[in-house]
Amino acid sequence: MTIFTWDAILQFINGTSPIPLPPFFSKGTALTIGSFDGPHIGHAKLIEAILNQKKENGFAPGVLTFRRPLTGYKKGAAYKGDVSTLAQRLQSFKELGVAFVVVIDFSDEFCKIEGRVFLEYLVKFLNMKFIAEGKDFHCGYRGSTGMDEICSFAEQNGIKAEIVPPVLYGEERVSSSRIREDVLNGDFAPVNYMLARPYKLDCLGLDWKVEEKENTVYYSAVKNLLQVIPAEGKYPVRVLMSDSSEMNSCRSELIVESQFLRLQVSQTANNSIVRAIEFI
Repeated sequence: MTIFTWDAILQFINGTSPIPLPPFFSKGTALTIGSFDGPHIGHAKLIEAILNQKKENGFAPGVLTFRRPLTGYKKGAAYKGDVSTLAQRLQSFKELGVAFVVVIDFSDEFCKIEGRVFLEYLVKFLNMKFIAEGKDFHCGYRGSTGMDEICSFAEQNGIKAEIVPPVLYGEERVSSSRIREDVLNGDFAPVNYMLARPYKLDCLGLDWKVEEKENTVYYSAVKNLLQVIPAEGKYPVRVLMSDSSEMNSCRSELIVESQFLRLQVSQTANNSIVRAIEFI
């Protein structure tokens, strides 16, 4: 899977790129655009739509996503955290079979691009032949370009646009916001169903302090992750760890406090790095 930044795409647009456009663009691309915070089973339907275009027409399936979920930019201090890190999202796209990803920084300059101009960029420089989005998708300056405008643009430019219906869990639409609220409430059964995998904290950015007592090793870290963390309490988890030679996992209990995260693991895990915590 090839990863581009939006700046790299702008270099293609401005004719200043030190490298040519990748050859897989030549047959056309099938694109979907969004934060994809999760990604969850609703997002999987969008990915499935662009993968089908690879089978049917040979189009390279690509995702345009943001370095941080858009909700995080818009809500500021009221935002409770991401469902996934960028690294986790990129890994999910790779596992699903996406050919390339464009990572966008939601800058002031990017926000000012008109929706139609943005779509024209995708056609001219990414050779977009197909786009799949949900019915509520909007793009462009102040979100002024919705699916009606996108479908009209697609028809005028010989592009196929597909509106993918939402996926429901119970009677509600699956969404990153819903998953985020369930994580905050410590309700991981629906979270893990909507993600189609256990909810996982990416812990590589944490500075763990290690203390050994008798046959137990205690890990503690300041709670400063970008991801959403459940309310204070105790949660059964699986800790994914690694040392210089191998990866291993062990069951544990995560204690969430106001300022800290705490784990206790077997003594054999001493000197290992906590890479991730899965809620089970």
